[in-house]
Amino acid sequence: LKLQMEYLNPVNQIYDKRQRLMNIEDKLNMLIKRCVADNRNRLRLYASRLEGLSPLKKLDMGYGYIEDSQNDRSMAKTLEQSFERLEEIITQMEKSDTTFDASFKMYQEGMKLVESCNNQLDKIEKQIIVLNDDGENDDE
Repeated sequence: LKLQMEYLNPVNQIYDKRQRLMNIEDKLNMLIKRCVADNRNRLRLYASRLEGLSPLKKLDMGYGYIEDSQNDRSMAKTLEQSFERLEEIITQMEKSDTTFDASFKMYQEGMKLVESCNNQLDKIEKQIIVLNDDGENDDE
């Protein structure tokens, strides 16, 4: 009976709930950090693939270059949309029938998307740090 009373004691229940909450918080932090790291890795892969398709490398092969400032595509709004667009750009640039001009425009768009994705990931990481700092201050 005494053991049961200790278990049902509100102080012990609060302690148990706080412990459970701390475990959940740790898991959330681990998951979001893994998600950010995975997205950074994906972004590195896209950036290196784009670098491999750089118009400068094509210029080194003896191609000419003419700039046309008409077709400026708007950037995708979400990180996932940006990744999808980067995949499309890389696929198109890898095709042998893509002109040098088109490949340069896609390269520019791709590099802008890479920069945008990096900025978005940096912003998310900063928000995570702020959230973690706020959580640590509440515990003290």
